[in-house]
Amino acid sequence: MEENEDVSRSWFSTNVRLVCLIEDQGSVRSMECVHVFRSSGWESAFQRALELGRTHEESFVNVDGERVKWVLAEIVSLDFLRTNELNGAEVYSATTDVLPEGVVPFDHYFRPEESDPTQSV
Repeated sequence: MEENEDVSRSWFSTNVRLVCLIEDQGSVRSMECVHVFRSSGWESAFQRALELGRTHEESFVNVDGERVKWVLAEIVSLDFLRTNELNGAEVYSATTDVLPEGVVPFDHYFRPEESDPTQSV
């Protein structure tokens, strides 16, 4: 976004990445979700991206009795949109398996608030 862009109550989109962690296995898959929303500025848009990403977090015990949790791992992108039509709806989501070299332990602590999102548009 350019420095002089007017972002007062503007539209933004964010792509957030969540990771599924299973006890004794660590990370097994990830999911990316895209949300569109209004915000009054860049910092408030980043905070809103964190809030939207955390709406996908959950934990439960699977059928094998293992603890499972989906956690927000990263704000992948945050974009200022030049439009007047849209509202905070998720518009894209996908899950993928985690490759062996990307496995993190079940108790790994993610810090999504330290993300440095790119701009994809």
